Amino acid sequence: MPQRVVVGVDGSPAAAAALTWAAGEARLRGAELVAWTVIDQPPDAPVAEATAPQVFGSALDELTDGYPVEVLRGYGNAATELVAACAGADLLVVGSRGRSPLAGLLLGSVSRACVSHAPCPVVVVRPQPDHARSHGRVIVGVDMSGHSRQALRIAAEEARLRGAALQPVEQGSARQAVAHGEVT
Repeated sequence: MPQRVVVGVDGSPAAAAALTWAAGEARLRGAELVAWTVIDQPPDAPVAEATAPQVFGSALDELTDGYPVEVLRGYGNAATELVAACAGADLLVVGSRGRSPLAGLLLGSVSRACVSHAPCPVVVVRPQPDHARSHGRVIVGVDMSGHSRQALRIAAEEARLRGAALQPVEQGSARQAVAHGEVT
């Protein structure tokens, strides 16, 4: 069954990081990649904001490392539109910050709303320094609840896809790991 990865883009550095990560994930899974730009104006209003190809220009191909991406545009509330766009998707990817931290405080967090309401798993990507790299492990918090078991199954699949080690962390162990600086 073909898979689909949806990514929200708004021209911000966080959106660029999310697009890059989503393209890598789509490539890893052989999935369709769909980028959504959501404009907070009615469809018939003059558009002041650009679509993803206009925002990223020639960098769009670079950000996706040449992976094919379908670019779509929605209108209205970004979180609402992204949650609707990911119906039937396997994964929703959003950046950790949009265009402005002040707008995030005033309007609420798009990423938070997506995590709370999306019908599929959501990945929130933070922009990383160029030297950031993977440590070859997938870490998952577990407490043996139903949700925890589901997270463990997803993490095991992620570890398998990446050829990485799976590291479950129990609730008490997680507090200790954070206190010792092992998990950030």
